[in-house]
Amino acid sequence: MNSTTEKPSIGVFRHTLLPPSETFIAEQTSHITSYEVHYFGRESGKGYFNLPNCHLIQGPSETSTFERTLYTLTGRSKRLLREMKSVSPMLLHAHFGVEGVYALSFARQLRIPMVTTFHGFDATKNYIALIKAGKISWYHFVIKMNMLKRQGDCFIAVSNYIRSRLIQRGFPPDKIIVHYIGIDPDRFTPDNKKDDGHTILTVGRLVEKKGTEYLIKSVHKIKQSVPEVKLDIVGDGPLRSSLEKLTHELGLSKCVIFHGSLTYKQVINIMKRASIFCLPSITARDGDAEGLGLVFLEALASGNPVIGTMHGGIPEAVCDGENGFLVPEKDVSILTKRLNLLLSNPLLRKEMAVKGRKWIECNFDIKKQGAKLEQIYKRIIDSYRIKKIADDKSNEY
Repeated sequence: MNSTTEKPSIGVFRHTLLPPSETFIAEQTSHITSYEVHYFGRESGKGYFNLPNCHLIQGPSETSTFERTLYTLTGRSKRLLREMKSVSPMLLHAHFGVEGVYALSFARQLRIPMVTTFHGFDATKNYIALIKAGKISWYHFVIKMNMLKRQGDCFIAVSNYIRSRLIQRGFPPDKIIVHYIGIDPDRFTPDNKKDDGHTILTVGRLVEKKGTEYLIKSVHKIKQSVPEVKLDIVGDGPLRSSLEKLTHELGLSKCVIFHGSLTYKQVINIMKRASIFCLPSITARDGDAEGLGLVFLEALASGNPVIGTMHGGIPEAVCDGENGFLVPEKDVSILTKRLNLLLSNPLLRKEMAVKGRKWIECNFDIKKQGAKLEQIYKRIIDSYRIKKIADDKSNEY
Protein backbone atom coordinates (compact mmCIF):
# COMPACT_ATOMS: atom_id res chain seq x y z
CA MET A 1 0.00 0.00 0.00
CA ASN A 2 1.22 3.50 -0.78
CA SER A 3 2.37 5.19 2.41
CA THR A 4 1.04 8.59 1.35
CA THR A 5 -2.58 7.52 1.06
CA GLU A 6 -5.10 5.29 2.76
CA LYS A 7 -6.16 3.85 -0.58
CA PRO A 8 -4.37 0.83 -2.01
CA SER A 9 -2.59 1.42 -5.32
CA ILE A 10 -3.06 -0.20 -8.69
CA GLY A 11 -0.95 0.27 -11.81
CA VAL A 12 -2.31 1.04 -15.29
CA PHE A 13 0.17 -0.08 -17.94
CA ARG A 14 0.35 1.37 -21.48
CA HIS A 15 3.43 2.00 -23.61
CA THR A 16 2.34 5.51 -24.62
CA LEU A 17 0.56 7.52 -21.92
CA LEU A 18 -1.65 8.31 -23.70
CA PRO A 19 -2.28 8.67 -27.44
CA PRO A 20 -4.97 11.28 -28.32
CA SER A 21 -7.31 8.55 -29.56
CA GLU A 22 -7.38 6.78 -26.17
CA THR A 23 -9.64 9.06 -24.20
CA PHE A 24 -11.47 5.92 -23.07
CA ILE A 25 -8.52 4.79 -20.91
CA ALA A 26 -8.25 8.16 -19.17
CA GLU A 27 -12.03 8.23 -18.68
CA GLN A 28 -12.13 4.73 -17.22
CA THR A 29 -9.34 5.34 -14.71
CA SER A 30 -10.80 8.71 -13.67
CA HIS A 31 -13.87 6.84 -12.39
CA ILE A 32 -11.91 4.45 -10.19
CA THR A 33 -12.46 5.69 -6.64
CA SER A 34 -11.44 2.81 -4.32
CA TYR A 35 -7.83 2.71 -5.52
CA GLU A 36 -5.10 5.22 -6.18
CA VAL A 37 -4.17 4.83 -9.85
CA HIS A 38 -0.54 5.03 -10.99
CA TYR A 39 0.34 4.99 -14.69
CA PHE A 40 3.38 3.11 -15.94
CA GLY A 41 4.72 3.33 -19.48
CA ARG A 42 7.52 3.77 -21.93
CA GLU A 43 6.85 7.33 -23.12
CA SER A 44 4.45 10.24 -22.78
CA GLY A 45 1.57 11.05 -25.09
CA LYS A 46 3.02 14.53 -25.71
CA GLY A 47 0.92 16.12 -23.00
CA TYR A 48 -2.49 15.42 -24.54
CA PHE A 49 -3.72 14.08 -21.20
CA ASN A 50 -2.70 15.54 -17.86
CA LEU A 51 -2.25 12.22 -16.07
CA PRO A 52 -1.46 12.16 -12.33
CA ASN A 53 1.01 9.69 -10.85
CA CYS A 54 2.68 9.03 -14.19
CA HIS A 55 5.88 6.93 -14.24
CA LEU A 56 7.87 6.70 -17.47
CA ILE A 57 11.15 5.28 -18.76
CA GLN A 58 12.97 8.56 -19.17
CA GLY A 59 15.89 10.71 -18.12
CA PRO A 60 18.45 12.68 -20.12
CA SER A 61 17.42 12.44 -23.80
CA GLU A 62 20.22 10.10 -24.94
CA THR A 63 19.83 7.79 -21.96
CA SER A 64 16.06 7.89 -22.34
CA THR A 65 16.25 6.80 -25.98
CA PHE A 66 18.62 3.95 -25.11
CA GLU A 67 16.49 2.75 -22.20
CA ARG A 68 13.26 2.88 -24.22
CA THR A 69 14.87 0.89 -27.02
CA LEU A 70 16.31 -1.68 -24.62
CA TYR A 71 12.94 -2.05 -22.94
CA THR A 72 11.15 -2.53 -26.28
CA LEU A 73 13.64 -5.21 -27.29
CA THR A 74 13.81 -7.10 -23.99
CA GLY A 75 10.72 -6.16 -22.01
CA ARG A 76 12.93 -5.20 -19.08
CA SER A 77 13.44 -1.86 -17.35
CA LYS A 78 15.14 -1.45 -13.98
CA ARG A 79 13.84 2.12 -13.84
CA LEU A 80 10.21 1.10 -14.33
CA LEU A 81 10.47 -1.80 -11.89
CA ARG A 82 11.97 0.55 -9.31
CA GLU A 83 9.08 3.01 -9.84
CA MET A 84 6.56 0.21 -9.38
CA LYS A 85 8.18 -1.01 -6.18
CA SER A 86 8.06 2.52 -4.78
CA VAL A 87 4.24 2.62 -4.90
CA SER A 88 3.56 -1.09 -4.25
CA PRO A 89 0.57 -1.61 -6.57
CA MET A 90 -1.74 -4.47 -5.63
CA LEU A 91 -2.51 -5.19 -9.28
CA LEU A 92 -1.32 -4.25 -12.78
CA HIS A 93 -3.88 -3.49 -15.48
CA ALA A 94 -2.42 -3.57 -18.99
CA HIS A 95 -4.39 -2.01 -21.84
CA PHE A 96 -4.06 -3.98 -25.10
CA GLY A 97 -2.59 -7.44 -25.46
CA VAL A 98 0.70 -5.98 -26.72
CA GLU A 99 1.20 -4.30 -23.36
CA GLY A 100 0.07 -7.45 -21.57
CA VAL A 101 3.13 -9.47 -22.59
CA TYR A 102 5.40 -6.69 -21.33
CA ALA A 103 3.52 -6.10 -18.07
CA LEU A 104 3.54 -9.80 -17.25
CA SER A 105 7.22 -9.90 -16.25
CA PHE A 106 6.79 -6.90 -13.93
CA ALA A 107 3.74 -8.45 -12.28
CA ARG A 108 5.60 -11.69 -11.65
CA GLN A 109 8.61 -9.89 -10.17
CA LEU A 110 6.30 -7.91 -7.88
CA ARG A 111 4.25 -11.01 -7.11
CA ILE A 112 0.95 -9.29 -7.90
CA PRO A 113 -1.91 -10.26 -10.25
CA MET A 114 -2.27 -8.81 -13.73
CA VAL A 115 -5.31 -7.92 -15.83
CA THR A 116 -5.12 -7.34 -19.59
CA THR A 117 -7.87 -5.56 -21.51
CA PHE A 118 -8.21 -6.46 -25.18
CA HIS A 119 -9.78 -3.63 -27.16
CA GLY A 120 -9.87 -4.71 -30.81
CA PHE A 121 -6.91 -5.16 -33.15
CA ASP A 122 -5.03 -7.11 -30.48
CA ALA A 123 -7.71 -9.81 -30.68
CA THR A 124 -8.61 -9.58 -34.37
CA LYS A 125 -5.56 -8.76 -36.51
CA ASN A 126 -4.01 -11.92 -37.93
CA TYR A 127 -0.53 -12.89 -36.76
CA ILE A 128 1.09 -12.34 -40.15
CA ALA A 129 -0.21 -8.75 -40.24
CA LEU A 130 1.09 -8.11 -36.73
CA ILE A 131 4.56 -9.33 -37.68
CA LYS A 132 4.62 -7.51 -41.03
CA ALA A 133 3.73 -4.23 -39.30
CA GLY A 134 7.42 -3.99 -38.42
CA LYS A 135 6.82 -2.98 -34.80
CA ILE A 136 9.10 -4.73 -32.33
CA SER A 137 6.49 -4.65 -29.59
CA TRP A 138 3.92 -6.33 -31.85
CA TYR A 139 6.40 -9.05 -32.77
CA HIS A 140 7.09 -9.47 -29.06
CA PHE A 141 3.32 -9.89 -28.56
CA VAL A 142 3.05 -12.66 -31.14
CA ILE A 143 5.94 -14.75 -29.84
CA LYS A 144 4.96 -14.40 -26.16
CA MET A 145 1.20 -14.64 -26.49
CA ASN A 146 1.07 -18.24 -25.30
CA MET A 147 2.91 -17.25 -22.12
CA LEU A 148 0.33 -14.53 -21.55
CA LYS A 149 -2.49 -17.05 -22.01
CA ARG A 150 -0.99 -19.33 -19.35
CA GLN A 151 0.21 -16.81 -16.81
CA GLY A 152 -2.19 -13.87 -17.15
CA ASP A 153 -4.64 -13.78 -14.26
CA CYS A 154 -7.58 -12.18 -16.05
CA PHE A 155 -8.44 -10.99 -19.55
CA ILE A 156 -11.06 -8.29 -19.99
CA ALA A 157 -12.85 -8.25 -23.34
CA VAL A 158 -14.56 -4.97 -24.26
CA SER A 159 -17.42 -6.89 -25.90
CA ASN A 160 -18.79 -10.39 -26.29
CA TYR A 161 -17.42 -10.32 -29.82
CA ILE A 162 -13.87 -9.76 -28.53
CA ARG A 163 -14.39 -12.54 -26.00
CA SER A 164 -15.26 -14.95 -28.80
CA ARG A 165 -12.15 -13.91 -30.74
CA LEU A 166 -9.94 -14.47 -27.68
CA ILE A 167 -11.39 -17.94 -27.20
CA GLN A 168 -10.69 -18.69 -30.89
CA ARG A 169 -7.07 -17.74 -30.21
CA GLY A 170 -6.79 -20.16 -27.33
CA PHE A 171 -7.26 -17.90 -24.31
CA PRO A 172 -8.85 -19.78 -21.37
CA PRO A 173 -12.61 -18.98 -21.32
CA ASP A 174 -12.70 -19.10 -17.52
CA LYS A 175 -10.19 -16.24 -17.35
CA ILE A 176 -12.11 -13.93 -19.73
CA ILE A 177 -14.55 -11.31 -18.41
CA VAL A 178 -16.69 -9.10 -20.66
CA HIS A 179 -16.71 -5.55 -19.36
CA TYR A 180 -17.96 -2.51 -21.27
CA ILE A 181 -15.83 0.56 -20.56
CA GLY A 182 -18.77 2.92 -21.02
CA ILE A 183 -18.88 6.70 -21.28
CA ASP A 184 -19.88 9.61 -19.06
CA PRO A 185 -23.40 10.67 -20.16
CA ASP A 186 -23.02 13.94 -18.24
CA ARG A 187 -20.43 15.12 -20.79
CA PHE A 188 -23.08 15.11 -23.50
CA THR A 189 -26.13 17.38 -23.68
CA PRO A 190 -28.70 16.15 -26.20
CA ASP A 191 -31.17 18.87 -25.11
CA ASN A 192 -28.90 21.47 -26.72
CA LYS A 193 -28.74 19.59 -30.01
CA LYS A 194 -29.04 21.64 -33.21
CA ASP A 195 -30.25 19.25 -35.91
CA ASP A 196 -30.30 20.92 -39.34
CA GLY A 197 -31.78 17.81 -40.94
CA HIS A 198 -29.05 17.13 -43.48
CA THR A 199 -25.68 16.74 -41.71
CA ILE A 200 -24.09 13.30 -41.43
CA LEU A 201 -21.12 12.84 -39.11
CA THR A 202 -18.45 10.15 -38.97
CA VAL A 203 -15.58 10.00 -36.49
CA GLY A 204 -12.60 7.66 -36.63
CA ARG A 205 -9.11 7.09 -37.95
CA LEU A 206 -8.99 7.11 -41.73
CA VAL A 207 -8.03 3.47 -42.13
CA GLU A 208 -9.58 0.59 -44.04
CA LYS A 209 -11.50 -0.76 -41.04
CA LYS A 210 -13.65 2.38 -40.71
CA GLY A 211 -15.25 1.96 -44.16
CA THR A 212 -15.23 5.69 -44.89
CA GLU A 213 -15.10 5.20 -48.66
CA TYR A 214 -18.50 3.48 -48.59
CA LEU A 215 -20.02 6.38 -46.70
CA ILE A 216 -18.63 8.87 -49.25
CA LYS A 217 -20.07 6.78 -52.11
CA SER A 218 -23.42 6.70 -50.29
CA VAL A 219 -23.42 10.50 -49.88
CA HIS A 220 -22.86 10.76 -53.64
CA LYS A 221 -26.11 8.85 -54.17
CA ILE A 222 -27.98 10.77 -51.47
CA LYS A 223 -27.07 14.11 -53.01
CA GLN A 224 -29.40 13.33 -55.92
CA SER A 225 -32.43 13.50 -53.61
CA VAL A 226 -31.01 15.69 -50.82
CA PRO A 227 -28.89 18.36 -52.55
CA GLU A 228 -28.04 20.09 -49.26
CA VAL A 229 -26.60 16.93 -47.65
CA LYS A 230 -23.33 17.46 -45.83
CA LEU A 231 -20.78 14.96 -44.50
CA ASP A 232 -18.40 15.90 -41.68
CA ILE A 233 -15.40 13.55 -41.46
CA VAL A 234 -13.47 13.82 -38.19
CA GLY A 235 -10.18 11.96 -37.96
CA ASP A 236 -6.92 11.51 -39.78
CA GLY A 237 -4.89 8.60 -41.06
CA PRO A 238 -3.08 6.97 -43.96
CA LEU A 239 -6.14 6.90 -46.24
CA ARG A 240 -6.89 10.61 -46.05
CA SER A 241 -5.34 11.54 -49.41
CA SER A 242 -7.09 8.69 -51.28
CA LEU A 243 -10.43 9.56 -49.65
CA GLU A 244 -10.00 13.23 -50.56
CA LYS A 245 -9.26 12.15 -54.13
CA LEU A 246 -12.44 10.02 -54.20
CA THR A 247 -14.43 12.97 -52.87
CA HIS A 248 -13.08 15.20 -55.65
CA GLU A 249 -13.77 12.61 -58.36
CA LEU A 250 -17.39 12.29 -57.22
CA GLY A 251 -17.86 16.07 -57.21
CA LEU A 252 -18.42 16.22 -53.47
CA SER A 253 -15.66 18.62 -52.46
CA LYS A 254 -18.14 21.28 -51.31
CA CYS A 255 -20.31 19.00 -49.18
CA VAL A 256 -17.74 16.59 -47.70
CA ILE A 257 -15.54 18.30 -45.10
CA PHE A 258 -12.35 16.71 -43.77
CA HIS A 259 -11.78 18.18 -40.31
CA GLY A 260 -8.72 16.11 -39.41
CA SER A 261 -8.08 15.18 -35.77
CA LEU A 262 -10.05 17.19 -33.20
CA THR A 263 -9.90 17.40 -29.43
CA TYR A 264 -12.43 15.45 -27.39
CA LYS A 265 -14.30 18.68 -26.58
CA GLN A 266 -14.45 19.62 -30.26
CA VAL A 267 -15.83 16.20 -31.15
CA ILE A 268 -18.55 16.58 -28.52
CA ASN A 269 -19.49 19.98 -29.98
CA ILE A 270 -19.62 18.73 -33.57
CA MET A 271 -21.86 15.84 -32.49
CA LYS A 272 -24.41 18.39 -31.27
CA ARG A 273 -24.75 19.74 -34.82
CA ALA A 274 -25.11 16.38 -36.58
CA SER A 275 -28.40 14.92 -37.75
CA ILE A 276 -27.08 11.37 -38.02
CA PHE A 277 -23.94 9.60 -36.92
CA CYS A 278 -22.66 6.93 -39.29
CA LEU A 279 -19.63 4.65 -39.11
CA PRO A 280 -19.86 1.81 -41.70
CA SER A 281 -16.98 -0.28 -40.36
CA ILE A 282 -15.71 -3.32 -42.23
CA THR A 283 -13.39 -6.23 -41.51
CA ALA A 284 -10.03 -5.14 -42.90
CA ARG A 285 -7.94 -7.42 -45.07
CA ASP A 286 -5.61 -8.08 -42.14
CA GLY A 287 -8.55 -9.16 -39.96
CA ASP A 288 -8.76 -5.93 -37.95
CA ALA A 289 -12.28 -5.31 -36.65
CA GLU A 290 -14.14 -3.08 -34.19
CA GLY A 291 -14.12 -4.28 -30.60
CA LEU A 292 -17.26 -2.31 -29.74
CA GLY A 293 -17.10 1.22 -31.09
CA LEU A 294 -17.18 3.66 -28.16
CA VAL A 295 -17.84 6.51 -30.58
CA PHE A 296 -21.31 5.01 -31.18
CA LEU A 297 -22.00 5.35 -27.46
CA GLU A 298 -20.87 8.99 -27.52
CA ALA A 299 -23.07 9.70 -30.53
CA LEU A 300 -26.08 8.07 -28.87
CA ALA A 301 -25.48 10.03 -25.68
CA SER A 302 -25.35 13.21 -27.79
CA GLY A 303 -28.83 12.58 -29.15
CA ASN A 304 -27.88 11.18 -32.53
CA PRO A 305 -29.58 8.28 -34.26
CA VAL A 306 -26.75 6.08 -35.52
CA ILE A 307 -26.01 3.80 -38.43
CA GLY A 308 -23.39 1.09 -38.17
CA THR A 309 -22.67 -2.25 -39.75
CA MET A 310 -23.28 -5.84 -38.74
CA HIS A 311 -19.67 -6.02 -37.75
CA GLY A 312 -17.52 -6.80 -34.73
CA GLY A 313 -18.98 -5.62 -31.45
CA ILE A 314 -21.12 -2.85 -33.01
CA PRO A 315 -24.41 -4.83 -32.61
CA GLU A 316 -23.79 -4.72 -28.85
CA ALA A 317 -23.89 -0.91 -28.95
CA VAL A 318 -26.53 -0.31 -31.64
CA CYS A 319 -30.02 -1.83 -31.44
CA ASP A 320 -31.23 -2.19 -35.02
CA GLY A 321 -34.52 -0.36 -35.53
CA GLU A 322 -34.49 1.09 -32.01
CA ASN A 323 -31.68 3.64 -31.57
CA GLY A 324 -30.35 3.31 -35.10
CA PHE A 325 -29.81 0.90 -37.96
CA LEU A 326 -27.35 -1.86 -38.78
CA VAL A 327 -26.48 -2.59 -42.41
CA PRO A 328 -24.28 -5.22 -44.09
CA GLU A 329 -20.62 -4.36 -44.57
CA LYS A 330 -19.74 -2.58 -47.85
CA ASP A 331 -23.40 -2.45 -48.96
CA VAL A 332 -23.69 1.11 -50.31
CA SER A 333 -27.24 0.54 -51.55
CA ILE A 334 -28.74 -0.42 -48.18
CA LEU A 335 -26.61 2.18 -46.38
CA THR A 336 -28.03 4.84 -48.70
CA LYS A 337 -31.61 3.70 -48.07
CA ARG A 338 -31.18 3.89 -44.30
CA LEU A 339 -29.51 7.31 -44.44
CA ASN A 340 -32.26 8.62 -46.73
CA LEU A 341 -34.93 7.26 -44.39
CA LEU A 342 -33.48 9.12 -41.42
CA LEU A 343 -32.75 12.32 -43.34
CA SER A 344 -36.35 12.46 -44.58
CA ASN A 345 -37.97 11.66 -41.24
CA PRO A 346 -37.25 14.10 -38.37
CA LEU A 347 -39.77 12.34 -36.11
CA LEU A 348 -37.95 9.00 -36.50
CA ARG A 349 -34.64 10.72 -35.78
CA LYS A 350 -36.06 12.19 -32.61
CA GLU A 351 -37.58 8.88 -31.45
CA MET A 352 -34.31 7.03 -31.99
CA ALA A 353 -32.35 9.79 -30.28
CA VAL A 354 -34.49 9.54 -27.14
CA LYS A 355 -34.19 5.75 -27.05
CA GLY A 356 -30.46 5.97 -27.67
CA ARG A 357 -29.84 8.30 -24.75
CA LYS A 358 -31.87 6.05 -22.44
CA TRP A 359 -29.93 3.00 -23.69
CA ILE A 360 -26.64 4.65 -22.75
CA GLU A 361 -27.82 5.75 -19.31
CA CYS A 362 -29.03 2.23 -18.49
CA ASN A 363 -26.22 0.14 -19.95
CA PHE A 364 -23.07 2.18 -20.53
CA ASP A 365 -22.81 4.78 -17.76
CA ILE A 366 -19.09 4.84 -16.93
CA LYS A 367 -19.76 5.56 -13.26
CA LYS A 368 -21.62 2.26 -12.96
CA GLN A 369 -19.03 0.50 -15.11
CA GLY A 370 -16.22 1.93 -12.98
CA ALA A 371 -17.79 0.41 -9.87
CA LYS A 372 -18.04 -2.94 -11.67
CA LEU A 373 -14.37 -2.72 -12.66
CA GLU A 374 -13.39 -2.13 -9.04
CA GLN A 375 -15.29 -5.28 -8.09
CA ILE A 376 -13.33 -7.18 -10.75
CA TYR A 377 -10.09 -5.85 -9.28
CA LYS A 378 -11.12 -6.85 -5.76
CA ARG A 379 -12.03 -10.41 -6.79
CA ILE A 380 -8.74 -10.88 -8.63
CA ILE A 381 -6.65 -9.40 -5.79
CA ASP A 382 -8.42 -11.55 -3.16
CA SER A 383 -8.12 -14.70 -5.27
CA TYR A 384 -4.43 -14.06 -5.93
CA ARG A 385 -3.77 -13.44 -2.23
CA ILE A 386 -5.39 -16.76 -1.27
CA LYS A 387 -3.42 -18.60 -3.94
CA LYS A 388 -0.19 -16.89 -2.86
CA ILE A 389 -0.73 -17.92 0.78
CA ALA A 390 -1.43 -21.50 -0.28
CA ASP A 391 1.70 -21.59 -2.46
CA ASP A 392 3.86 -20.16 0.34
CA LYS A 393 2.59 -22.80 2.78
CA SER A 394 3.20 -25.52 0.21
CA ASN A 395 6.80 -24.38 -0.20
CA GLU A 396 7.39 -24.71 3.56
CA TYR A 397 7.11 -28.48 3.36
